[in-house]
Amino acid sequence: MSDIGPAGRAQVLVCITCRAATDPTGEPGDDAPRAGLALAEATAAAASTSDISVQRIRCLGNCSRGLSAAIRCDNAWTYVFGGLEPTRDGPSLIIGARLLALAPDADTPGMRQQFVCHWRFAELAKPGKTSWNLEPWRPLVDNATMIWSRCNPGGTEDPF
Repeated sequence: MSDIGPAGRAQVLVCITCRAATDPTGEPGDDAPRAGLALAEATAAAASTSDISVQRIRCLGNCSRGLSAAIRCDNAWTYVFGGLEPTRDGPSLIIGARLLALAPDADTPGMRQQFVCHWRFAELAKPGKTSWNLEPWRPLVDNATMIWSRCNPGGTEDPF
């Protein structure tokens, strides 16, 4: 099955110069491996059987948010994520990229909000869950409502 959809081919851009809070700061110009590189490697491994391109880049300009990556397609918005974990979030980036490429209605604020909520909270409550229900009919709501509704505003859903 191809991962190239209505929005085009998905790309994940991973900042390899990002540092995790636990990375030593070192001296200026220190080129020691950083957590961003580990995230790039985990993301590339998760994409190995897909049509999704993973690119290592030197900066996304999102430094205050920690480890960062972006998901983009030719015919869709680019989404930048921060606060990532190097060993946990590579597969989630590929899932998000696939969703953006294949679902013609995935590029909406409500879909992005559901994805981020599931990524940030559902994964903590039920690590390794293999599917999330993201529906374009769900309304765009404030963060408190999104969390209270267990990432599924506007109607009932299976709990995460």
